This record gives sequence, structure tokens and C-alpha cells, in this order.
Amino acid sequence: MATLSLVRHRHADPACAMDVPSAFELGVMPGVLFVARAPSGLFSSSPFLPNVTVTAAELGPDALPEDLGEQALSYAERTLAAWRLIDRTDAELAGMPGERTLASYLVRPGSGLDLGRDVVVTVEQWRVVGDRLSWVVSGSSESLDYGQVADLWAAMAESLAVGERA
Repeated sequence: MATLSLVRHRHADPACAMDVPSAFELGVMPGVLFVARAPSGLFSSSPFLPNVTVTAAELGPDALPEDLGEQALSYAERTLAAWRLIDRTDAELAGMPGERTLASYLVRPGSGLDLGRDVVVTVEQWRVVGDRLSWVVSGSSESLDYGQVADLWAAMAESLAVGERA
């Protein structure tokens, strides 16, 4: 894997901070606090660029934190082609208890994200709840590249700080 230097990225509202590789492009997407995307060719020639996203969503008054993982996995199974849950375990992130999941899915040409060929994507997610916000850190890459990015995704996720700690 390429040697990458990490820099602290801060987001103001809701307050959070996370270490991201300086070589990555930072941006925003609808519903996402920020996305850090690897430049083309950094890990492989895959048309799917490895990326990490951070989201935060306010929980409704009746929402139960323990139900969030089930809801997210159920949604993924309904909406992503060839969805496969590989692993699910308890985890802690930013001092908050939660869970980590590892899964894969298929992106096919014509699916709305045309990569020019079938691409199997591996997605690793950490979900935690704090201050009535659901925080999700998601790392995605072509499955063939996952071995090169897994430690980086974990380091980025583990560097997450929220609220006053950010």
C-alpha cells in the first residue's frame, strides 16, 4: 500500500473531526457530512474509487439506538444487488458503543453508477449513537482492493471525534 500522511479534517455542524489522507479529495454529497475519496490509480486501476463517508442523522424521539443497525442492514439488503453480510460485531467509536459491519454488493452497468463493468464492492461501516445523533463511518472499495485499504479505513474511523472532543 502507498504510504499516506493523515491530516485532521474538521466539520462544524454537527461538530466532528477525523483523520484523512492528505492525498484524498474531500467533498460533500447530499446527506453526507463529508466524503474522502482516493485519487484514481492510488490503490489500483479500479473504476470504483476507494472512499470513506461520514454521516450524522438526528434520531427521532421514539428511535432506539439498538434498532439502527437492523434498519440499515435491512435497507441495504432490499436496495443493493447481491448484498452479502460478511461480519457484524460490537465496536466502539469516538468513545461511544456501537457496531461494525462488513459486507459486499454488486454494481452492474446500467445500475445508476456505470463503472463500465461489474464491480463487487466491499463496504465496512461503523455505527454509533451519541447526543441523539446516529453517526456512520463507511469505507468502500472494490473488493479486490479491500486488503490494501482495510487498515486505513479502521485508522480513519478510530480517529473520529464528535461534539466537544472534535
